[in-house]
Amino acid sequence: MTIQFLRYASTQAAEQYFTEFVNTIDHRLSGFRQLVSSSGGVGDLDLSFASLDSLAIWLKSNVELRQMNAAEVDALRRSPIGYLKPDLTTPLLSEEWKKRSIDIGTYFGCVFTRSSETLVWRMSRQGERGFNHHQPVVSSTSGLEMPALAMMGTFMLGLPRYPNAVSRLRSVTQFWTESFGLAASI
Repeated sequence: MTIQFLRYASTQAAEQYFTEFVNTIDHRLSGFRQLVSSSGGVGDLDLSFASLDSLAIWLKSNVELRQMNAAEVDALRRSPIGYLKPDLTTPLLSEEWKKRSIDIGTYFGCVFTRSSETLVWRMSRQGERGFNHHQPVVSSTSGLEMPALAMMGTFMLGLPRYPNAVSRLRSVTQFWTESFGLAASI
């Protein structure tokens, strides 16, 4: 199930996905670390904020994108959001990287949840019209939600536009550490 599909899933299906997601976090992190170390990753992915620099460097070197095919361009033009997408040459994540984006977002989210006891994984409480509807999010006790999985997918899509992936990921991280009131050294 993709993050985009969760928005339209039944509450029961989304809850089932969330339970499976939470129960497999450690397995996901282990597999992701192995992937990174076997494909030229540098640095230790130790769930620290500092490790996100290594993550950004590895992503910039490894993420695979593809162009939309004619059917996807046509469908987007006819969709309700087609008017928001004037440049239909924007690349998409390859199928393999679309699947990996969940693990990458999990790692990013766990950097936050492991840094503070007040942050937890939760199924979003936003309603059907909310961007995070039915998605696993990192949430504070005040209810602030960080859509870590979707954010990392978006970050990866933008890698060709970022001259410096490390500084871009640092700015995203800084925004969320400040929003959550964390005193993280980035």
